[in-house]
Amino acid sequence: MPDNPALSSPEALDMAANAAIIGGIAGALLTPLLFALIVALLLKLFNALAGDKVPYRKLFSVSVYAYLPLLLSSLIGLALGLTTPAENFGSISISLYLLFPPDTYTFPALLAAQINPFILWSLYLAALGGAILMKSEVKKVGSYIFLLWLIYALASSYFGAASISNLYG
Repeated sequence: MPDNPALSSPEALDMAANAAIIGGIAGALLTPLLFALIVALLLKLFNALAGDKVPYRKLFSVSVYAYLPLLLSSLIGLALGLTTPAENFGSISISLYLLFPPDTYTFPALLAAQINPFILWSLYLAALGGAILMKSEVKKVGSYIFLLWLIYALASSYFGAASISNLYG
């Protein structure tokens, strides 16, 4: 039984389990859409700054295709999860976080968790497709996309490590 008295009844546990399942399904359905919307918006911003006029819907379609490596990453993670004992399920990762001991929440560990070859592959596909549509160099669009991802990875790792250290420190 959980330590939380609010979850001590079987009905409450069933309701919490159902909410977790529904939340997982909703997240699985919304994540690709949000990824495509955000990446297309960032490509459109680069496009507007470059003075070109590529329609948003074309950039959105590039972003949908750029999500495919992340889908593959999810499938690989699912296969690993199905073959891993339940007590080791939290240590499943395809990122560089594998180089750190489990349950390490320092800035370098959280930054390593952001470095996933499938994410980098997706960023490259977004940059390649955007550059083709915008008739620009892949290096320019790729540098822009990679720089934005790097800022995101550094900021989320820093604030994640800071919040964990404030919580337990």
